[in-house]
Amino acid sequence: MDKADIITQLRAQFQEEFDTLNRGKGVDQNPERVQKRLEELKHTLEANQEVTTPKETIDIGALVTYKEVGKDFFCLILPGCLGDMLDHDGKKIACVSPDSHIAAAMLGKRAGDELQVQSGKITRKLKVLSIL
Repeated sequence: MDKADIITQLRAQFQEEFDTLNRGKGVDQNPERVQKRLEELKHTLEANQEVTTPKETIDIGALVTYKEVGKDFFCLILPGCLGDMLDHDGKKIACVSPDSHIAAAMLGKRAGDELQVQSGKITRKLKVLSIL
C-alpha cells in the first residue's frame, strides 16, 4: 500500500471541500460551523505536507493495519480527519483524528499489540498488524 498516494488522494478531497466551503457552496450554511470546518481543513492541509516515515510505535501520520473480528482494517491518523473514508487499490481506509477513540487507543502501540477501544458502551478488541 503506497502511503504517499493515499495522502495525495486525501489532500485532494480536503482541498475540494475547502474550496467548496470557501465559495459558500457547502450544504451547511451555519457561518460558525463553516468557519470552524474551514480552519480544520486549513490546519489539516498544512500539517499533511509531508508523508511521515514509518515508526516502531503508532504516532500522528501513521497508516495502521489492524485486525478486528477476524477482518483487516486500515486507519490513517491525521489532524482534522472526521472518519473520512478513502478507497485505495480496492481497500477502504478510515482517516481519523488523533483525538478519536480509536486513534487515542492506538497512539504509542506497536505492531503485534492488542488493545481495547471504548466507545460509549461498546468495547472493541483490536490487534495492530502493521504501521506504515
